[in-house]
Amino acid sequence: MRSAGLTRWARISFFLLLSFRPAVPGPLWSAEALQEIVVKEGETIWSIANHYLKDPKRWPEILKHNKQLTNDPTVALPGMRLRVPALLIKEKLRSAELVLLENDVRYRRRDAGDWEKARPHMELYHEDGLRTLEESNAQVRFPTGEIIKLSENSLVTIRPEKGRDAVQLLSGDVRASQARVITAGGATINPLGPGADYRTRVKLDKSELVLVFRGQVDVTAQGKTVRIPQGYGSEIKPMLPPTEPIPLPKVPLLRDKSLPELKSADVSVKASEDKEGLVLSVDVPALKEVDLPPEKSGASKARSVSHQSVKSFHLQIDDQDTFQEPVLDKHFAVPHSLNLQKLGLPDGSYWWRMSVVDSLGLESAYSIPRSFQVDRRPPPLSLLSPKEGETFRADDDFIRVTGETEPNAFVSIGDKSTKADAQGRFTATVFIPGGESRIAVTARDPSGNETTLQRSVSRDAPKTESRAAQAKPGAVPSDEGRSARSGFLANFGIGIVTIGTIAGIILLILG
Repeated sequence: MRSAGLTRWARISFFLLLSFRPAVPGPLWSAEALQEIVVKEGETIWSIANHYLKDPKRWPEILKHNKQLTNDPTVALPGMRLRVPALLIKEKLRSAELVLLENDVRYRRRDAGDWEKARPHMELYHEDGLRTLEESNAQVRFPTGEIIKLSENSLVTIRPEKGRDAVQLLSGDVRASQARVITAGGATINPLGPGADYRTRVKLDKSELVLVFRGQVDVTAQGKTVRIPQGYGSEIKPMLPPTEPIPLPKVPLLRDKSLPELKSADVSVKASEDKEGLVLSVDVPALKEVDLPPEKSGASKARSVSHQSVKSFHLQIDDQDTFQEPVLDKHFAVPHSLNLQKLGLPDGSYWWRMSVVDSLGLESAYSIPRSFQVDRRPPPLSLLSPKEGETFRADDDFIRVTGETEPNAFVSIGDKSTKADAQGRFTATVFIPGGESRIAVTARDPSGNETTLQRSVSRDAPKTESRAAQAKPGAVPSDEGRSARSGFLANFGIGIVTIGTIAGIILLILG
C-alpha cells in the first residue's frame, strides 16, 4: 500500500512538474520560416543542399517548398529563386534583409574592415555589422518576419542562433519583438511568448536599459535573471546584475480630441488648436512616490520608491498612423511648447504620437496617435458681387455681398462675420454710406491663413426736384406753390361764408 501511495505521489509530482515548467526563454523559429536563395550558374539542388544545409541529405525538403522543381537533384537551375526552410540553413549563411533605411546607414561584412553605404533590400549575414549615424534609422527583417528597428547612433551585429533570431547591440538603441538581444556588456534579453514588444538601449556611460511595452522578457546578467513585465523596465550597470522591475513613466493616452489637456501621474500634455495651428505644451508635476511590484521572495506588500522625474518627450510625426517611416523623430526637453505648424513640414495630413523619458532613461509607451493638418496656403477668394466700381441708387442703403472661398472658411465683411457653406459659397448684406466707399472681404481658413479682397462702390446722392415733379401727386411743394395754395384756400373760405350769409337772409324774408 505504501509503495502504491509513493508511486501515485510520484506521478502527481511529475505531472505538476510538467504543468508548471518555466516559460520558454524566447520564441523559436517556425518550420515555415523560409529564406530565399538565388541559384547561381552551375548550381544544382544537390550542390545547394551541400553548401547551405546543415544536413545535405535533407535536400528533398527544398522540393517540398518549390513545386516547379523536378525530382532530379543534379539538374542545373541558374537564376531560379528557391525558398528554403530557414531552420535547415547553416547559421552563418542565414540572411536578414535591410527593409528600411533613412539618411546615413552603413554596413560592414564580417571579414571586411571598412564601413560602406547600405542599400535598400540588401542581405545581411552572420556577424555582419549595421550602424545608423545621426538622425538615421534602419529596419532589418528576418526570414521569420521578425523586424528589429535601430534608432539613430546605433550599432548591431547580426547573430542568428540555432532556431532563433538574434542581434548583438554594441551601442545605441534597438527595438524587437521575437528576437533575442545580446548587449555589449554581456546581458541577454529573451522575450517570452509571442506578442512581446521591448527596447534595449546602451547608454553613453555603458549602463544598459530594457523597456517592456508589451508582454514580458527575461533579462540575464552576472548570473542573475529578472523577469520584466509589461509597463516596467530594468537597468543593468557594468559588472552588476539587472535591477528589479522599475515602472516606466506614463503618458496621457490623448484619446479624446475634445479634451484639450490630459494628465498622467508623470506628465501633463495640452494639445490646443488656434489660429497658429496645433500647439503641444508638455509639463511635469513634482517628484512623487510610486509602487514597485513585490520582490521575488514573495513579499505581499509592494515597495514604494521615488520615481525619476520626466526630463524629455519623444515626438514622432508621420503621414501614416503606422509610423513605419516617421518624417520627424526627435526628443525635446520639458517643459516645452511646440507648434506643429512651424516644423517645416509640407502641407498635408499627418499623425503624431509621443512618449516621455525620465532622468534614468526609461521611456514610456507611445500615446495614441492623433491627426492634424499642416496648411500654410491662403484660402482662395472670389467676389461675385458687387463688381468693382459698381454704383447703386440713392435709396439703396444696403447691398448684398456674395462670393466663393474654401468650404467652411470664416468670412469677415466690414464689421459683419459669416461662414462659407460646404461648397464654399457665402452671402451677407452690408450698409454702404452715400458717395464712394470701399468694402473689405477677408476669408480665414481653420489654420489661420487669410485672403483679403476689396471692392470700390458708390451710391448716388439725392437729386434737386423740378417744377414738373412738384405738380405730381405727393410731390413736395415749393414756397411759391405753398403761397398760391394758401391764397386759394383763404378765398374759398370767404366765398363759402358769403354764400351762407345770403342764404340765411333769404330764408328770413320768406319766413
